Amino acid sequence: KIGPAQPQIAMIYIRTGCGEACKAQCKACSKVSKSCKGCWSPITDAPLGDYVLGTWFCMLLAAVCAAAGAASAACYESRMICGVAIGMALLHAGFAYYLQRRIVNGLQGQSLSAEKLVQEVARIVLYDVGFCLYVLAFFGCFGLCLYGTVVIVFSCGGGLGYAALSLLVFFHFVAPSYGMFWYCGQCCGLCCGARLESSDPSGPVPQPVGAQA
Repeated sequence: KIGPAQPQIAMIYIRTGCGEACKAQCKACSKVSKSCKGCWSPITDAPLGDYVLGTWFCMLLAAVCAAAGAASAACYESRMICGVAIGMALLHAGFAYYLQRRIVNGLQGQSLSAEKLVQEVARIVLYDVGFCLYVLAFFGCFGLCLYGTVVIVFSCGGGLGYAALSLLVFFHFVAPSYGMFWYCGQCCGLCCGARLESSDPSGPVPQPVGAQA
């Protein structure tokens, strides 16, 4: 009578053990996820978090393509252009983080509002030396990208180096557009919020068109 029940008891223990193992894995995954979120939250929770992460991803692809292009290039000119492309990728990635930190440090101890954010960004654009130097370097990098494209196409090749330069040219068009639309969006939100606050909720009730006063 006891013998046939033993396999059932063993299955119960196996199921219990598998369930506990799955719970332990889920807890470990949850801890890892929270740790990763804690590492990235200073960037993702700050202003321009999408810009920083997007820039890093694009520049990582450009740097990898440039390194592979330098390895496959057959002449010094193409290898030099690929090396310059890696340097430009590092510059853009570093400035994205620098710009976000400058905004965060400028707003330290203040409430994060659209008005304060717009004022701080305007102050950085007008008076920050690092931003002014980057603007000059930005246009210089764009010119180098165009020159490097011509060198790679009409020189000894390096196909992935061409892909890296294409990514950099794409960034030089997208980044200023993103910055312009982001700033205009902040300004529009500020203006709309001010109008809503200044409107009188106890004003006259709207009358249908053609109604008698």
